[in-house]
Amino acid sequence: DLESVDPNRPRSYATGELDPNIISTETTTESTGWSLNVNQVLFDWSKIYQLRQAQKTVELGDLYLLIQYQNLILRVTNAYFSVLSAQENLVFNERRLARFQEQLEQAERRFELGALAITDLQLIQSQQDLAVTGVLFAQRSLIEQEDLLAEIIGTRVEYLAPLDNGFQFNLPSPSNLEDWIELGLEANFELNASLLENQIAYHNYQAVRSTRLPTLNFSASMSSSATDILRYNQLIDDAPCLAYGGNPACPAEYTESESELDDVRLSLNFSLPLFSGGLLSSQIRQASFQYEATNYAITRQQRQLERAIRSSFLGVELGISQIRAYEQAILSAQTALQASERAFSLGAATTSDILFAEENLLNAQVNLSNAKKDFILNSFNLKALIGNLTAEDISQLSESLN
Repeated sequence: DLESVDPNRPRSYATGELDPNIISTETTTESTGWSLNVNQVLFDWSKIYQLRQAQKTVELGDLYLLIQYQNLILRVTNAYFSVLSAQENLVFNERRLARFQEQLEQAERRFELGALAITDLQLIQSQQDLAVTGVLFAQRSLIEQEDLLAEIIGTRVEYLAPLDNGFQFNLPSPSNLEDWIELGLEANFELNASLLENQIAYHNYQAVRSTRLPTLNFSASMSSSATDILRYNQLIDDAPCLAYGGNPACPAEYTESESELDDVRLSLNFSLPLFSGGLLSSQIRQASFQYEATNYAITRQQRQLERAIRSSFLGVELGISQIRAYEQAILSAQTALQASERAFSLGAATTSDILFAEENLLNAQVNLSNAKKDFILNSFNLKALIGNLTAEDISQLSESLN
């Protein structure tokens, strides 16, 4: 755009003669005034779209708050059960170590009596050493998980209540996966946030584009001013007006003049841009591309949401089957351990058989604990994906803690 050129060369002339009767004049001027200006946009499409954009931005901020609220519930729940899992893992490793130490003491006594080969003794010793390492790693893991929980809630907790054995692990309601996907597409906070971002980008595009449209503005101004001028004239001792008998008359020694001015102006301004250069065209294209990008983001968000709901729903279903299977596995492992111990006392089983049976039992117990944790987290994730995870879910879960 060309810069405007406004040549201006003001000149002024004044002529006059000094009054021969006055030696000096002292003038005092006092001015007071006030003014009020009002401007109101009557019609401007860009302002309308900017208002709509601001309203959607406020809605988006409220939605982000709900998203962070749900994320906090998930983080606390995950950290809580991670600490419980770490505690149980430490207990299992300590129990494993105690069993290996007991087996090692028995093996040493049998070795001294010549009833056990050195290879069996060394096997038990190696298992005991590995169990010590397992306890150390479990202790470190517990400290790390406690630190993560303390980072979220702001304080360290000495005791966490475990999940009650009577907790009911039921299928989610509704039981149909497609119903969950439909609920998620309607109420998921992240997807709704993407939809709001799409609307914000659309209003931004329209606001930039509307700067080419005509605008109508109303303006009003009121002003008032008052001026008071006092003039003191000091005459010359031999002023001509005194020498000629006051003809012409001498200037007054004191004069005062007052003036007031009130002004009211109303105007309507109609503006129609004819050409605004290439910058605005580039800004319009940029806003259009940003709006188009949010459309693709919505499609991607919908696909990711469907996949996440399907994964969490199947995780809940699988979790119930895993819990039942691991509960049965614990019963079977306990029976197998008892049988191995009886066979060992009769000389029909080796130490390796007992260690193997004990390891199977402990692994089944660890797997059951992890399956319960995964079931609860998948259930919470599933509710969060449809925007239905609240503090009430935490309260209900707390009632199920022992």
